[in-house]
Amino acid sequence: MTVSGMDTDHIPADARNLVIKAAKRLADFAGISGQALHFNLVKSIPTEAGLGGGSADAAAALVGCNHIWKTELNDEQLMEIGAQIGEDVPF
Repeated sequence: MTVSGMDTDHIPADARNLVIKAAKRLADFAGISGQALHFNLVKSIPTEAGLGGGSADAAAALVGCNHIWKTELNDEQLMEIGAQIGEDVPF
């Protein structure tokens, strides 16, 4: 995972990042293993500003992984997984 954009010095590019957590949760839910991905996260929303940037990143990761892995999970299932990551991810 690479992270770039505004104010990214303190954003982890490892398993602590919500994007990675989202991908792992979806993989576990769908029974996917051995499917490596590289995420390129470009931050445009100020971090820690309460604007939901991290949650939006996680939601985008869920939608993207669902598409790439062709898991065909519906919105309700994606929201269920998202809620396990953070309460505002499904929104």
